[in-house]
Amino acid sequence: MTIEGVITFAVAADPQGASFLIATPLIKDAPPRLPRNAPGNIGWHELYATDWQAVWSFYEKLFGWAKTTPVDMGPMGTYQLFSAGDGDIGGMINRPQQVPVAY
Repeated sequence: MTIEGVITFAVAADPQGASFLIATPLIKDAPPRLPRNAPGNIGWHELYATDWQAVWSFYEKLFGWAKTTPVDMGPMGTYQLFSAGDGDIGGMINRPQQVPVAY
């Protein structure tokens, strides 16, 4: 959807049903992007997947994410950190049984 002169955006879902939003600002003379860790920016992307290993290639292809450090969370499984070029920006793990859907 486009809001003329403001933004173009889409709400989508990955193959396991986790929804996300992608957007491109259309504001002319918009201020420059803030540095990555500045207040007001999204600081961390996190996915609770049905099966993070099975959905990984979707995100890798769509956003160019790269796996970085896997973190052993014991009985919860592996929390896989990922980056988009410069430092970790998020992590994904299989959702706990009490969480009904991927998100």
